[in-house]
Amino acid sequence: MRKIVYADAMLIDMHMHSVFSDGNLTPQELIESLVQHKIQFACLTDHDTFGGTPFFLEAAQSKGITSIPAIEIDCLAPEIGYDSEILCYFPQGTYNHTKLLTDTYRNRRLTAIQTIVENSRLLKPSLSLNNFYVNKLLRLPVSPDAKEYLFNAIRITTPDLYAFFMETAVIDKKTTYKFFKKHYTAPVFKKASEPLKPHITEVIAAAKADNGLVVLPHFGHEFDDDTDILTKEYSRAREMLAYFQSVGIQGLEWYAYRNHQQQKLNELIHKLAEPFNFLRHLAVIFMVPKAKKILLSHLKGNLLFYKNSRTSSKGHHHAELHKYFRRTQ
Repeated sequence: MRKIVYADAMLIDMHMHSVFSDGNLTPQELIESLVQHKIQFACLTDHDTFGGTPFFLEAAQSKGITSIPAIEIDCLAPEIGYDSEILCYFPQGTYNHTKLLTDTYRNRRLTAIQTIVENSRLLKPSLSLNNFYVNKLLRLPVSPDAKEYLFNAIRITTPDLYAFFMETAVIDKKTTYKFFKKHYTAPVFKKASEPLKPHITEVIAAAKADNGLVVLPHFGHEFDDDTDILTKEYSRAREMLAYFQSVGIQGLEWYAYRNHQQQKLNELIHKLAEPFNFLRHLAVIFMVPKAKKILLSHLKGNLLFYKNSRTSSKGHHHAELHKYFRRTQ
């Protein structure tokens, strides 16, 4: 006879970034913060790199926090005007196909970034990406023989480059991020001989080859995190979700939007998602038929319902959920 046993509420965080992409903390520092906030299950989802994953998993295990490998991958779906990210989670612990994909595109992007830096040396001859890396490496406990690994593992984002150019006085503090993208990065990115971001179907194929779970993050960003805009563009939002489901996206993230509309925006997105039979798991709602519930065995069950969400001062998102376990008596 099967019986549902309700457990206490648990805190989980399924969307975090470290210094390996655009976060402010090392993987080990993130774990220390999670311990302080009593987080029990967490995933590092750096942009386009698994560089910090081994450090995060090791630190999590040492502190009794459950974790699985994960990543947030920049991608495109021009058919619907999508230029954002996809979250991928790997319950079985392997991600070889996905790493090969992200390494390929990260190397292409790094070549473009090096071109941007070279072009900017006309303004500042001493400019070097080495300075950018050194600043990050100073914060990591690395041995000399590990530095090459770290150089290859760190993902430089456009916000990173913007901050670096401002710190090195290539641009002044009045230069807006929008201006920087338009005049510094966009011209070089557009001239790249190969695509700098994969199509969304490439990401999904790689993740599923690794038996991964693929999730659409922060859907509200497509509508400026504004419930009024989302309401006006309800039909377009539904069409986008239908497309995502058709290409194999399995889930929709419940996100901390960091504004007063957060709760209302998430509830509106959930209402929008109802026809797709989304199921709530791990702070995301998986787009799978109810007969095919995807469970992460590390949690030994489903997550029952979302309770609340907040953003900590450390820059990562917390979601408090109730879980239940199925046990055989």
